[in-house]
Formats: sequence, structure tokens, C-alpha cells
Amino acid sequence: MQTVSPPVAAGILLAGDGGTVNVASGTYVESNDIVIANDLTIIGELPTKPVITPNGNTNSAWFKVNNGATLNLSNVVLDGDTNFVWTGIEITGAKAAIDNGTSAISGECKRQPYRGIAVAVFGGDVPGGAGSAGSPPPANLDLSNSTFNRLDVSVCW
Repeated sequence: MQTVSPPVAAGILLAGDGGTVNVASGTYVESNDIVIANDLTIIGELPTKPVITPNGNTNSAWFKVNNGATLNLSNVVLDGDTNFVWTGIEITGAKAAIDNGTSAISGECKRQPYRGIAVAVFGGDVPGGAGSAGSPPPANLDLSNSTFNRLDVSVCW
């Protein structure tokens, strides 16, 4: 496995609002808590997509797209296969477009297969009851040409 520097997380911080992070082919071991707070595009190099793996187990979401932000993610592999990844990408009151990406979220827990959530979307009120004045704004997800492997819970929750 080839590990590449600088890390993708550093590119996210440097890109700023509306920026683009171009990720070359290779394997990137990243923080297990990456926050997207501004509009951002992450594009992996083709034909061999870069592989991003967490540096440890996650307590909640690995990539968190916060209120008001927009994430455009394409041509990358998010591989949590050797760690316990609860949620690969969490979108809360934000927007995300995931295209031509692959997310493999798996591991072992007490010698039993562990399965996580690939993408969780939260936000907005549901007419007739769910949600409240404190709910995050509506969230949007545009998911296309993506493959999710080894999941035991729904792809979109």
C-alpha cells in the first residue's frame, strides 16, 4: 500500500470556501473526524481512484458536512474496511453530490462482522410532526454512479 502525503484533510483546510481539492492516485490515511464546514469539491484522479482510509475507529461520522455547506465528491474510494466506521458521510442541513465514488465501510466487532452506514442525511421538518424549531435546515443529497459494499444498514438514512 502506497501512502501519499500531504493528507487530504490538509487540502480541505487550505482550499477554503468554494475551493477544490484534487487528489492524486494513491492511498491516504486520514483523520477519523473530517469536518466540511464550507462549500468544497473533492475530485480524485482517474483512471486509478485515490483510496482514503481513516487512521482509527470513528465514534460517529467520518466525514461530516455541516449546516449550510455543500460537498461535491467524485472519483474517490472511502475505505473503512480495517476500522469501525459508524457513518461514512453525515450530511446535516447541508448539500452533497457524490458521483462515481465507492464507499466500503466494514470491520470486525467481537469477531462478528460490523456494518456501518454509508451516507446519513439529516435536516428539515417533516410536515405533520417530525422535526422542531431547532431542527437543522433541509439537507439535499444527489447520489449517482456510486457503489456501497459490506453495509448492514441502509445506504441513506
